[in-house]
Amino acid sequence: MRTLLCAILIVLSISLLSAQSLEDNGIFNDTDYSTPPDTTSLRLFQRGGADAPSSGVFRVCVIFVDRDGTEAPSTNEWPSPGNPTYQNCFIENNSINPLLPDFQWSSDINITKYMWEMSCGAFKFVGDVYRFTLPQVYPPGVVSTNYGGLNRYIIESLDNRAVDPVDFSLYDNWTISTTGYNHINQPDGIADMVFIAYRSPLNGVMQEPPVNYYGP
Repeated sequence: MRTLLCAILIVLSISLLSAQSLEDNGIFNDTDYSTPPDTTSLRLFQRGGADAPSSGVFRVCVIFVDRDGTEAPSTNEWPSPGNPTYQNCFIENNSINPLLPDFQWSSDINITKYMWEMSCGAFKFVGDVYRFTLPQVYPPGVVSTNYGGLNRYIIESLDNRAVDPVDFSLYDNWTISTTGYNHINQPDGIADMVFIAYRSPLNGVMQEPPVNYYGP
């Protein structure tokens, strides 16, 4: 019992010393998170994530996908046929400015709102939403046995459609570093991030395809 008490006291002492050290360094002294910090100064010392920055504006492409003659029952969140009920509030578009006094989020569970609050206003994660319906019979050459092949088919179809094709260059604003976590805010010819959300798992499709089958 005496040994356990000594161990607890040692841990508490270390914790108090660590907290005192942080206070001495001014890290948590009177920090005010009610106003977003200056993101320009943040970029001077803040590293990004492995595949995306952690500050600045990051614009992504979001694609909600179902299949003609759906293989899953209709739900309140995503009726069949139809669009997801949260399609227009899943992510904010590029024109938002949360710093405006009268600004309102489109939803309390918005992914843009989540990223903004978790980064203390440093990360503006925005995007555009598209819909795509897979056919029952795929064109020749489409690899439909794994999601990588289907992802490629979806992206190429949206890119090449005759009416209102998707301009994927809108989502190429960063050069993502492959050797570190410091990304550059300039295009590199590759879309930074594309979300493809399927309404339900598809019958006969591999859950984990080989990496070489993923789309561009």
